[in-house]
Amino acid sequence: MAAQEPDWLTQPILTRLSISTPTMRDWFKGLNGKKPYPGQIKPHNFLLTAHVAPLGHPVGVDPDKFILIAPYTDDTRTWHRMPWINRYDGKRYPVEAAMSDRDPDAAALMTFGAYLRQFKHHPESKSAGGDGLPCGRQAVGLLLRRHIRIRYVVHIGKEANKLEQVEAGIVSDQDEVYNVYEDP
Repeated sequence: MAAQEPDWLTQPILTRLSISTPTMRDWFKGLNGKKPYPGQIKPHNFLLTAHVAPLGHPVGVDPDKFILIAPYTDDTRTWHRMPWINRYDGKRYPVEAAMSDRDPDAAALMTFGAYLRQFKHHPESKSAGGDGLPCGRQAVGLLLRRHIRIRYVVHIGKEANKLEQVEAGIVSDQDEVYNVYEDP
C-alpha cells in the first residue's frame, strides 16, 4: 500500500531572512525611499523570501532581477494574501502555488513537493559515474570520487560567508556578496 503524502508538500518554500548588516539594509534603499524610519527595512528586521518555480515568473519580468520579499509571519495560512514585493523594482505581485492555470501576472512559487520531485534526479556534483564523467541526472550504479584539477586560485574575503543570502534567494547574483582580491 502506498503511503499518503503529507499536506505540507503543497506548501510553498519560503525562507526567513534576517537583515543582519547595514550592507543587507542597503539592498533595500530603493524600497525604503523616503519612508519614515519605523516603516523601513533595516538591520534586525525579519523578512520572508519566496522561491519562484522554474518558469514561474510573471510575464514580462527579468528572472535575474526578480526576488520576492514580504513581511515576516509564521502563519502559513496567509502566505498567498501577503504583499509580495520584487526587491529590485518595488512592484507588488500576486503569488500562487500551482503552475497550471495561473494568472500570467502572478508568480508561481516552488512547493516542497515540486522540490522533492526535482531533487530525485539531482546530479551529485562531487561524484563521477561509471564512465568517469561528472554524474548526470540518470547516473546509476556505484559512484566514484571525482578527480579535480586546480586551474587557478581566486582570493576571496570572508564576506563570501554571505552566500547564504544567495541560497536564500534574496540575492540573485553572487557578485553582490563576493569581495575578490587580486594577487599582484
